[in-house]
Amino acid sequence: MSALGPELVQCSGAWVLAGAGEGEVSVGGVLDTASARPVAAQLATVTRHGTRGATVDLSEVTFLAGAGVRMLRAALVEADRNGVVLRLVASPGTSAYIGLRLVGLADRVTAPDPG
Repeated sequence: MSALGPELVQCSGAWVLAGAGEGEVSVGGVLDTASARPVAAQLATVTRHGTRGATVDLSEVTFLAGAGVRMLRAALVEADRNGVVLRLVASPGTSAYIGLRLVGLADRVTAPDPG
């Protein structure tokens, strides 16, 4: 993250926008084997390796593969272990929303706040 404002990082077929707000991260594009590791590294930076809570907006993810699901599940486990909240946000009907619900993470995904 930049002290000057949000930082957009390209991660293979995905992108991460970090620093729009304290503990806020937006992820978009294809979250698959090629992009999961670099996206995870960006999340680790924002959450200080799971020791600081964050909101991760996945509404712009166009494809969520198994590697992306595993990466998000690992981030949730790490946050839980450290007693912090990692909030996953995805608009209903999006790839991320549907994919996370299908793998049993429905209770960890919330719709974006209106407005």
